[in-house]
Amino acid sequence: MVLNKKLDLHGYTVHQAWTVYQRFINEVNAKSVVVITGQGQIEREFMQWNHPSSIRKITPLSHKGGFRILFYKNKKA
Repeated sequence: MVLNKKLDLHGYTVHQAWTVYQRFINEVNAKSVVVITGQGQIEREFMQWNHPSSIRKITPLSHKGGFRILFYKNKKA
């Protein structure tokens, strides 16, 4: 299992970003990931994109425009 992975959603429309993010979350095998959203519409909608059954905690990054996601030990898709 990889400790950290990063996904940068800059340059995507909201719909494209959601599609890329869903694919990434379902395929990633890591303890945590960092998702860079920027400070626009994607950031405002991001929390609604997540499935609580597979995610332990979501923390906004200190500089805004991104989130760190921690998964449960046995991540479910």
